[in-house]
Amino acid sequence: MSRVFIISANLCRDPFPVYPLGMGVVAKALEAKGHEVCQFDLLQRGGPGAELRADLRAYAPDVVCLSLRNLDEAETQSLEQGSARTAARQVVAAVRECTTAPLVLGGPAFSLLPEMWLATLGADYGVVGEGEEAIGALVAALQRGERPARLWRRPGPGLPAAAMLGASLRPELCAFYLAESGMLGVQTKRGCPFRCAYCSYPALEGHSFRHRALAEVIEDIRSLRRQGATRIFITDSVFNDPAGRYLEVAEALCAAELGVEWTAFFRPAPITDAEMALLKRSGLRAVELGTDGATDITLAAQRKGFTFAAAVDWTRACLRHDLPCVHYLIFGGPGETMDTLTAGLKNLEQLRGAAILASTGVRILPGTRVHELALAEGQISPTTPLESAPLYVSPQIDRVRLEQQVTEAFRPHREWLYPPHAAHEAMDVMYRFGYRGTLWETLLPSGGHYRRTAARGPTT
Repeated sequence: MSRVFIISANLCRDPFPVYPLGMGVVAKALEAKGHEVCQFDLLQRGGPGAELRADLRAYAPDVVCLSLRNLDEAETQSLEQGSARTAARQVVAAVRECTTAPLVLGGPAFSLLPEMWLATLGADYGVVGEGEEAIGALVAALQRGERPARLWRRPGPGLPAAAMLGASLRPELCAFYLAESGMLGVQTKRGCPFRCAYCSYPALEGHSFRHRALAEVIEDIRSLRRQGATRIFITDSVFNDPAGRYLEVAEALCAAELGVEWTAFFRPAPITDAEMALLKRSGLRAVELGTDGATDITLAAQRKGFTFAAAVDWTRACLRHDLPCVHYLIFGGPGETMDTLTAGLKNLEQLRGAAILASTGVRILPGTRVHELALAEGQISPTTPLESAPLYVSPQIDRVRLEQQVTEAFRPHREWLYPPHAAHEAMDVMYRFGYRGTLWETLLPSGGHYRRTAARGPTT
């Protein structure tokens, strides 16, 4: 069997440090095949420095795998653009200095632009998409002395549900991320059937939901609990699937009585008070909503599949059940005009009682409607490198005026944050004072103020 050294290259802390589940999942798949695996997390170990080199030399791997999470830090609009690629280059330099083992690239950022990453980093191989099966097959081929194809892609819609694994957890990593963010993550399903104009999830995980077995999900959460986690983040692209399987997860959590609270991303789809009450009984502590548009016009242009009234309904439901919620919004995206901006800022009054995190423009990613629009509108050309492309901003708006108007509208509201670095700065302050968890739970604490807001109802 082979000795495999896996490196998670993510150094991004925004909005909070996130456990590298992808590295853990690939490690578990390799361990199931009998391989020996070492996991090295750059964030936990302080970057691609002396510790990485020492561990590489001491471990003497047969194969090195590098997991790339971000195309660059422009996704957060907070750190210097390109720093993720700089870190990746430094990792590769360390690997080449310390070992002659073949280098394999993978992870979501690699899967979006595999040819770019292979050319930029000069790696030997790459795995596109879900890596559990492919990395095992690739390592086995290398072990046999074969010269396999340089780029591996799994055909078809993705791994069957029965083949999807949890993560091989490392106690030292769990301790680090619990100290840093107070949360660990778990995935109940993969894929996304929706067609949001900017989103790469379907390209990465497939165009349909594939649900993991409930018993495995609960066992994963039980493992997190044994590591000391009392808070978890469910990392699904969207937790509340149309078929209602998410309610079965909630029921299983109630039955298991694990004593954990949880948070997840939700879609503003219809939900009853009884269903919301079930979620809260199961441990739901806060709701994150991918609302994105503030008018029906911009929501339609973003292909969200719901109206602004649905976002208002979710806000009111969360208020009734004393659950902090946050809406993520995009201004200046597809379909935005100065008229929709004015209408959207007025509509936000209907979300009073919720937190709002807003940004300007959207990342141009391959295979998305935004990519098509950017080409058609001349914002990029067919030869523009997408890893360094500007954010897409609707040609029908004046960006300076937009930013002025949004800033002015958000200024009176402590719980409305714009631009994104305002949220990051607020989180940094809270963390320095020892707070752990999501920012909006502090902005919208449960208790008297929140219940009084619920009693009044949103302003219309």
